[in-house]
Order: sequence, then structure tokens, then C-alpha cells
Amino acid sequence: MDSMAHSDQGEEGYFTILGMVLGFLATCLIGVFILGAYSKLPGLEVLSAAGPLVIAIGVVIAFSNHRHTVKRMQRDERVRASKSYLDEAINTLERSFELLMGGKENINQPPNDRLGWLSAARTLLSYEEIKKLISIRDHKLIIDEQEEYWRKRFYDVLQSNAVGFDVGYYRGGIAHKINATIAGGQPPPRTVNSSPPLEPRSLAVIYQFSRWPEDKIDPVEKVDVAERFSKNEILAGNRGLCEFLEQDYHKHWKRIQARQNPGS
Repeated sequence: MDSMAHSDQGEEGYFTILGMVLGFLATCLIGVFILGAYSKLPGLEVLSAAGPLVIAIGVVIAFSNHRHTVKRMQRDERVRASKSYLDEAINTLERSFELLMGGKENINQPPNDRLGWLSAARTLLSYEEIKKLISIRDHKLIIDEQEEYWRKRFYDVLQSNAVGFDVGYYRGGIAHKINATIAGGQPPPRTVNSSPPLEPRSLAVIYQFSRWPEDKIDPVEKVDVAERFSKNEILAGNRGLCEFLEQDYHKHWKRIQARQNPGS
């Protein structure tokens, strides 16, 4: 992870500087003893004269070491907190989808349950707030990838049922009553077991999440089609793909051919 690597490099740099300072201190002490040995001053007086310098350097080293320790502890705490938010954000995405699908795995259409849609929408809104608390760059990259995975899951179940979601689906248990009223007939009494209509605000939250954000740049748009297809013999033996590119995307096909056969 990039941020972790930068932290490790920072620690290595710190200890390198600390080693240089300690080396300088050791050199000073050796110089003091040499000076005492070859000068007429008593060794005690030489050490006494050098004492303030030694003490000052020691104080600087101690303060620097303490400051580095505090920063490292603060950084580790930020990493732990960010990781906790990351885990909770991922769990929140999973729970939101489960709530929408009514906790059932073998169904392709979410139940038209008002409470289920509301709960799923509330959980998605909670996810958006938790995501803001993730502070480590590596964790942000991970949650973005997780979000795209779950966005696709939401999109699949909503889009695949777009035709099947008629007005009666959204009206819940009172659909027949409304339709009968519109037709001019006497509305039948609403049964106790009928469910209320879906809440428009919950629909807005869930449908919006299932779509690609308007302000987000699609990384696929930056892909150079010709460059990628011209490497690693991707098209070798793939006749259908070659025909598709040549016939439907001839502009890309010409660029691919130019890269594969630069001299022709």
C-alpha cells in the first residue's frame, strides 16, 4: 500500500538522521578525549567544557525521538480508525442490498415492501456518511472498488426488472384500489394484509446509487483501445472479436493494424 510504504520510508529517514546525529555526538566525544590527551588542560576540565554541548545534543535527540514516537502512534491510530470505517462501510453496502432483497438470496426481483426499500435507503445514506470518515488513501481506493461492485449488483436487479416493475409494483397493496377508482368503479376495501406504496424518497436514493455518478470520471474512457489490443497477441485466433472490431469499430481496427504492422 502506498501510504504504508511512505510511512516506512519516513521511519527509515528518521532513523538515518538519528544515526547521523549520534555519530556526530560520538565524534565530538572522541574529539574531546583527544583534546584532553594532547592539551595541557586536565581531562576533567575538558569534559566540563564540553558538557553543555553534550547535554544540548542529548536533549535534542530525546525530544526528536519523543516527537517521532507520538507521530507514529497518531498515525497508527488514524490507520486503525480508517480501517474500522472501511470494514463498516463494506458491511453497510452488503446490508443495504440484503434489506432491499428481503434477505433472500435466490430471487431476482426485490419485494415491493415499503419497509424493505426504506431500510435499504437509510442504510445507503449511512454508508455515505461512514465513507466520509475513511482517511487513508489505500482504504479510499478499496471502498471505491467495493462501491462499484455493489452499484452493479443494485443496477442489475433494478434494470433487469425495469419492465416488470409496473405501476402496481410501486403502489404496493393499494394498486387495485387506485386502478378501480381511476376506472370509475367502486374501490374495493383495502385488506389488512395489503402493503402501503413504496416511499418515493427511498426510491430516489436507491435508484440514484445504482447509476454511475455524474461527477465521477470513468477510467475506461482513458483506455487506448489500439494499444491494448495490439499487445500479447490478444486477437490471435479470436475471429469473432476481430470481425466485430473491423466491421463495427473500423476506426479502432485501423489503429490496431497500424500498431501491429508498423511497416506496412
